[in-house]
Amino acid sequence: MTQSDRFRDAQSASSKHFSNPNSKPSLPPMTKHQQNSQNAARLINREHKYHLECEGNQRKICIINDTIGEFRRFSGTVVAGDFKEAKSCTDTDHLWDIRVACNQGRAAVYWTDGNRHADAKLGAGIAWQVGWQYKSEMYALQGTGESADSELFAIAAACCEGSREK
Repeated sequence: MTQSDRFRDAQSASSKHFSNPNSKPSLPPMTKHQQNSQNAARLINREHKYHLECEGNQRKICIINDTIGEFRRFSGTVVAGDFKEAKSCTDTDHLWDIRVACNQGRAAVYWTDGNRHADAKLGAGIAWQVGWQYKSEMYALQGTGESADSELFAIAAACCEGSREK
């Protein structure tokens, strides 16, 4: 038997198993047990995700209550200007009164940032200007959480610092 005869025989044998010699074999259908296991894994993942979201929400509530207070209330008034006018203004235009108030010593600006590092540690920081000098504070936060948790902590820390600077 020549080599070409062997090749032809191998091709005809493989064509019995696959209709297209270039196609890959399909997986056998899943058993009922495999389908149930796969559905259970999806359900567990969904429940785990929901549990983590609930824990995250609880952490946010605790951070807010511990730093700002549980019975907080906004007693000010929010006034939204004309939408067309507001849309045509730049950030500098919107903040000119803040700059004037800062220059007169009637207001302060705080910059905040919070982050979750790759090793799951949370950190937050604030910076502000007093006269010609910049000051800053950094916080290493305990426990677990998300970046939004540390961002919220930084905002609360800036509010606390602002109330002390009065």
